Amino acid sequence: MRKVILPIVVLVALVFVVYIIVIKKQEDKHQKAAPISVNTGDSLTGSVGAALQAYYNLKDAFIKSDSVLVNRNAGVFADKLSSINSSDIKGDTSIIELTKQLKDNLISGTNSIISAGELESKRKNFQVVSDGLFDLLRSIGYNNSKVYQLYCPMAFDNAGAAWLSDSREIVNPYFGEKMLHCGDLRDSVNIQQ
Repeated sequence: MRKVILPIVVLVALVFVVYIIVIKKQEDKHQKAAPISVNTGDSLTGSVGAALQAYYNLKDAFIKSDSVLVNRNAGVFADKLSSINSSDIKGDTSIIELTKQLKDNLISGTNSIISAGELESKRKNFQVVSDGLFDLLRSIGYNNSKVYQLYCPMAFDNAGAAWLSDSREIVNPYFGEKMLHCGDLRDSVNIQQ
């Protein structure tokens, strides 16, 4: 009887050890898998920062409800967006492709701001640009400065709209002086790598 039990115990112990080793290796694989990282060099950070500053100037023109200033600042913003070199992004090819698409969509949306006739139509295009710029900043892991996403739930007949700012202070570009401080903080970007 002992001769039968001893090999069974050894076999069970061996199966247990092999099982633990296999599971441990799988856990180690999962722990070693690094998240997708995007390396934003100085050149990319500088060009994105310049585009972001141009966006803030565009936002300020909407706050002033000045169509001429909006068009001028939208043109500068489009130029700054064009200067962002997607090849400066070092990361996963799907992220690089996504950033190219986002950049192209932003330029198109900014040109729509310029071509729109009424200030209200320009503001609707600004909403699309604001959302797209926030997506671009998050996809490249922009970490040069804190960027706040603010939100007005009453914009566009209560459909709501977001915009970006370098400050938590609510200064609403969708209503100008009518409802200058309508809105709240929704999100922010400042990814530390």
